[in-house]
Amino acid sequence: MIQNYFVYFPEEKSSSSADFEMTGGGHHLHPSQKPYPEPGHPQSRMFGFESGRSIDSFQILWISRGAGIYRDHHHSAIPIQSGQSILLFPGHWHSYRPDLKTGWEEHWIEFRGKRAEDWLKKKAIQTSNPILEFSNDPLIPTFFQELHRLNRLPNRALKPLRNSLALHLIQRLILKTRHTSSGDLPASLHHYRELQEKLGQKEPETSLDHWCMDHGVSYHTFRLWFQKENGISPKQYLSQIRIRKAKEWLLGSSLQIQEIAEKIGYANAFHFSNHFKKETGFTPKTFRNR
Repeated sequence: MIQNYFVYFPEEKSSSSADFEMTGGGHHLHPSQKPYPEPGHPQSRMFGFESGRSIDSFQILWISRGAGIYRDHHHSAIPIQSGQSILLFPGHWHSYRPDLKTGWEEHWIEFRGKRAEDWLKKKAIQTSNPILEFSNDPLIPTFFQELHRLNRLPNRALKPLRNSLALHLIQRLILKTRHTSSGDLPASLHHYRELQEKLGQKEPETSLDHWCMDHGVSYHTFRLWFQKENGISPKQYLSQIRIRKAKEWLLGSSLQIQEIAEKIGYANAFHFSNHFKKETGFTPKTFRNR
């Protein structure tokens, strides 16, 4: 059973330019008929339901049981159910509390950085939509449990691991909200997802243009969807897969570099070596020797 706790990590000089940094976290099983929030938090994080607050970081609260209510300048009252998450934005006034009859169990992460600001600019997250819907991802509780364990270990060396796990967890919660299950997708989007899976399983024997035509879509349209969905083009995705396969063969086989180049579709070892070094910082020979 997870114990109640909260922690706020000291900010370092490099924090202002960080891509992503977890600045705090905690867990609280708040019983029914008790005032909320519990005392002890820094004054900047304390609030009453009527007065509310604004903070200087992003926060996400996942409610694993119980129910409650949320409000801000856009919403007078939104019911919160078990399985939902509340996304809080820096400088954005808000207020929330568990239901007096049920209480709730909350797991929360505080974070900041260019990555979160970019999500906001690109409208992957929006202040007008602060409630992330129920996620049936079975890994969410596991990730939170591990993050709670790491948060309570006073070891500065664990900071990169905490940041990485928190980022992955937040992205899973956000993406589960932005993208419904494949069964609820429009037919075209469902088809695009199937094509992406096929690309990951087997590289096309023809050009991507012809491959898309064979599957009933235009490459231009598929590329626009793929770029928006994944942040890279289908060709860049295939390039990543080739490099990954090359690493496996370099480390796990005695194949010559020319043979590996041919296996992953390069005309010669020279072009393969140049591309491999561009992507990894090492030549294939150096990578294998290291």
